[in-house]
Amino acid sequence: MTVSEWRRKHKRCAWCKHLKRHAISNSVTAFSYYTCKAKGKEVNTRLPRPFCRLFELEEDHGNL
Repeated sequence: MTVSEWRRKHKRCAWCKHLKRHAISNSVTAFSYYTCKAKGKEVNTRLPRPFCRLFELEEDHGNL
């Protein structure tokens, strides 16, 4: 099984092309959060999303 096939079978927001990263930083702290452009809501990139119907694998990952 290739990496692409495994990622299609085990869906996670981190591999989806709809993921958008928002970085917030100042002189004291820095953090980031992620949103789904398709759903318009914040997402946790570590949790699996096996039932997400909008998942599309982002093909330009360097390790595919």
